[in-house]
Amino acid sequence: MLVSMPLTSSVLYALALAGPTGLVEHAAPTDPVPIVGGNEAMPCQWPAVVAMMEDDETPVLCSGSLVAPGVVMTAAHCVIPERPIVAVGFGEHGQTTGMPQRIVAVTDCVGNPDYYAGQGADVGYCLLAQDVTDVPIVPLMNGCEVDALPPGAEVTIVGYGASYGTVDEFGELQTMGVGPKRYTTQTVDFIDPVFQEIAMYDGSGSQSACFGDSGGPALVQMDDGTWRVFGTGGHLYDPGGLPPPMQPGNICGAGAAYGFAPHVIPWLEANSGVDLTPCWNGDVWAPGPGCADFPLDPDVGAGVWATGCSGGSFGGGGPPVCVEPPGGTGDTGSDETTGDGESGPGDDTTTSGAGSSDGAPGDTTGGALTTGVATTGPSGSSGDGGPALPPDPPAGTGSEGSGDGDGTAGAADGDGTGGCGCRSTSTPTGAGWAMLVLLGALRRRWR
Repeated sequence: MLVSMPLTSSVLYALALAGPTGLVEHAAPTDPVPIVGGNEAMPCQWPAVVAMMEDDETPVLCSGSLVAPGVVMTAAHCVIPERPIVAVGFGEHGQTTGMPQRIVAVTDCVGNPDYYAGQGADVGYCLLAQDVTDVPIVPLMNGCEVDALPPGAEVTIVGYGASYGTVDEFGELQTMGVGPKRYTTQTVDFIDPVFQEIAMYDGSGSQSACFGDSGGPALVQMDDGTWRVFGTGGHLYDPGGLPPPMQPGNICGAGAAYGFAPHVIPWLEANSGVDLTPCWNGDVWAPGPGCADFPLDPDVGAGVWATGCSGGSFGGGGPPVCVEPPGGTGDTGSDETTGDGESGPGDDTTTSGAGSSDGAPGDTTGGALTTGVATTGPSGSSGDGGPALPPDPPAGTGSEGSGDGDGTAGAADGDGTGGCGCRSTSTPTGAGWAMLVLLGALRRRWR
């Protein structure tokens, strides 16, 4: 069973992995566990992860990650014209629980237009008013590096979101714990080639993203010890077959779907005007001057904020194991040494899209999806990893009959102040909310 639950304040179906604005803070039934089931970041841990800030009394909107000195990547649904992002906050807290260590203004924020059109990665970016050159940057995943994300791979998610979320009997979204930077692990389920997102879960049913984690990064450690960012928090995902939540009524914790950034790197680079993949030229391994000195231990927390948390170890710059030597000579000792040029550096397109058991059209970005679609989900789902998640209208484009009408995809009460739009601008009320809550609770009540 696949249940996609957008958790943004506008609908359970938009993983308002988006922040607390307009959400009701209350005491959870039990003491909440961090992120949902994770840990609070220590000083300088995951330093490139930032809080997206508005200029109002509840300034933590979403999460994001520094992917170049002047570029922060976040979710497209976090880019809401009516509630503009004005700055990013570096540090272990958004302003709801403390002060960021450093605040940097933004000059522009843009979301992926394909996402707004209903089919495309939930990825966006903000340009900073000044470059941040001292904070260690975890680079974007590209090319055949996606081979590091087969079904079952363990990855890490980081964000400033809630540790508890629920909907009361009046259809009001209630959260607790938004503000501190937290992190936890997830297991890759499958990559959806149509909606360009990666679905992840945790077998405990109580360890995943929640409101406020929208736009925050999903990361994985590579064979050489360096890390890559590959996703942006999007919406809730429930693969089914998981235990009930440790906190009664918590609608967060089963899993989450993240926008799959490798699919939109050409758009990100063309529109931002910044080379975000210094080791690659498209899907071809072509290391440039910036292809080195990547952080080896962003998960540890090295250094101090006065020097940008740059006291850790650095490495990388060599080709990943998936890149063949020039000329297509293959592995050492292999009989395939013809060097016919058919498999040059970075080329892993021979199975592009072919492995998708749901018959989805092949990907044209260098095999980025060849490792993605799970043949079975964690609950024994069918070969296509479950149905594709339905597209939702972008913030600011909803029709009068689709929900809150003002396009802000904000709080459950429709006032546009409840966090990121997160995959939907419609706001169910009354029986509609009850149905969404019921759908999200089915597996938990039955198991």
